[in-house]
Amino acid sequence: MRDSNRPRPAREPGSRREARVAEPREIVIAHDPAAGAVTAVKNALVQFSLNQLKEHGHYERYAELMDPQILEDLLARMGPGWIPVDLVLAHYDACERLQLSEEQRSQLGARIGDRLQETTLVHAAKRNRSPEFDLWNAVHATYRMWGRLYQGGSVQVVKLGPKTKLLELRGFPMNRYAYFRQAQLAAIASAYSALGARISGMSVESFDADGGAATIRVSWL
Repeated sequence: MRDSNRPRPAREPGSRREARVAEPREIVIAHDPAAGAVTAVKNALVQFSLNQLKEHGHYERYAELMDPQILEDLLARMGPGWIPVDLVLAHYDACERLQLSEEQRSQLGARIGDRLQETTLVHAAKRNRSPEFDLWNAVHATYRMWGRLYQGGSVQVVKLGPKTKLLELRGFPMNRYAYFRQAQLAAIASAYSALGARISGMSVESFDADGGAATIRVSWL
């Protein structure tokens, strides 16, 4: 059954740079000026992605799109640990070339998000849901999930209002792929919903077509 806290699949506006009407911005957690680009990704993120491709019948086509030696190297790294970003980019490049529909990407991403939440992010919080829960009360706890999934990269948290925030990402080359962006939205939504947040909207506001940056807007009730 679908979690009632989970938002409908977000639709991306595409790579765009139009200015919004100015909104008040309060930087709650600033970018780390010393952080470089992502160099490695937690193996679980790719493992769950591969599992979903298999479950939905896309794996054979995916394997055809991968260089055999790269795929062999990737599969050899499925034990606990970290996967170098070059292999991760090859993975998401093949996923992108599957040319799945937005609905298909959303379905895969939602399940990947569930699995990440259950095993890597905030599973214990499921036992502590409160109708009065406010994401701002857990802003530092939710921020720490980035370090559990990525080595490198920087995320800035910006408060736009009592129930709206932006996540401004730098140094995430995977953001060039729609498949990755959709899966990331689903993982964030799943983690926040597990804490008890009632997500009312989540979208990629903008992204750098060259890969490194993206801005995610999150709203809740």
